[in-house]
Amino acid sequence: MAGKSKEQLLSVRVYNTLQSLGCPLVDGLYLREPDSVRELLCSPSLHRTDILKWICASICPSLKEKFSTIKATQNEDLVQELARFGYEMMLCKANDQDLIKV
Repeated sequence: MAGKSKEQLLSVRVYNTLQSLGCPLVDGLYLREPDSVRELLCSPSLHRTDILKWICASICPSLKEKFSTIKATQNEDLVQELARFGYEMMLCKANDQDLIKV
């Protein structure tokens, strides 16, 4: 993977880890290009948000129920909940909602 950026390498590593953990949201995706993987994991999208929800619920199963009560039209509530959990896990600042927004 010579010449690949650090971001691309980390994206591929995260993608491979998601596959090995059995994340259903990457099951059946056969992304081989580091740019495609980076796009999936680093660019705002509904798919990326669903992956973030899956990761958070895998770490803290009680979040799965909480996420299920948030309606699709309440995207801002979901973003706030993901940011709150990220802050609790010391992954981001409490107000880093721009990292998560779709």
